[in-house]
Amino acid sequence: MEHLGTIKLETKRLILRRFEEKDAEELYFGYINQKEFLYYANKEKL
Repeated sequence: MEHLGTIKLETKRLILRRFEEKDAEELYFGYINQKEFLYYANKEKL
């Protein structure tokens, strides 16, 4: 699949890019770490 118009945006503190297969393990463990996940998920509601 080719994604037209997708660019990587990068600053000194942040990188925005499309998800890649190599990101899967880190995302998985981030979601199963409930304490950290719930902190960030509930932060928007405050």
